[in-house]
Amino acid sequence: MKQTLKYILGLALIAAGALWILSLIGVFTFNPFFDGWWTLFIIIPCTVALFTETDKIGPLIGLGVGSILLLACQDFVNWDIVWGLCGGVCIIALGLSLIFKPSFHEQAKVDLGKVTQDGKTIRTCNASMGKQTLNFDGEVFEGANIQSSFGGVTVDLRHAIINDDVIIKLDCSFCGIDIFVPETVLVKVATNSAFGGVKDEHRSVALDGAPTIYIVGNVSFAGVNIK
Repeated sequence: MKQTLKYILGLALIAAGALWILSLIGVFTFNPFFDGWWTLFIIIPCTVALFTETDKIGPLIGLGVGSILLLACQDFVNWDIVWGLCGGVCIIALGLSLIFKPSFHEQAKVDLGKVTQDGKTIRTCNASMGKQTLNFDGEVFEGANIQSSFGGVTVDLRHAIINDDVIIKLDCSFCGIDIFVPETVLVKVATNSAFGGVKDEHRSVALDGAPTIYIVGNVSFAGVNIK
C-alpha cells in the first residue's frame, strides 16, 4: 500500500505542477489551491486504502469525512451540520462493519492453481483486493505466475526446495509484492516497470552454479521487494 500511495501522490503532484505552470504562462486558468484542496490529503489516501487494506472501516470513515469537508468548503453543505454529518458517517460505517464483517476483513480474492510448462509444475496465483500469503515450505518449487491488482501478495520461498533455475512471472498493478528467497540461490531481475519498481534486498551466499530465480514481467504503479 505504501508503494502504491507513494506513486499516486507523486503523479498527483506532477500533474498539479504541470497544470500550474501552464496556467502561469497563460495556456488556461488553473488554481491548485481551490476551496477545500487540503481535503484531498484525506480523500486520496483513504480511497487507495479502501482497495489495498484488509480492514475497510477506517478508509470508509476517512473517505466519508473527507468528502463532507470538501462539500462544506465548496458551500454545498452548511458548516453548522458538518460534524453531525461526520458522526453519522461513523455510525453508518460501524453498522456496515457489523453486517458485513466477514467480507470487510477477508483476505484477497485469490485463485490458486497449477499448470505444466516444459515439464515443470508452475504455480499460478491471481489475487486482487486485499492481502495474500503464499508459503512453499517443504515444496519443490519450479516457478510461478503471479497476477495481482489493488492488493498485496507475499511469496515465501525461504524453505522451499529449489533444485534448478526457476522463473517467477509478475503482472501486477496498484499493489505491493514481497518475495522472500533463500540465501543459497541467485536472483536476477528483468521487469518492465511503469511508475513502479523492484528492490532487491536479498542477501546471497550462493556459489557459482547455484540455482537462479529469474523475476520477470510487468510492474505498474506497484512495488516489488525481494528479501
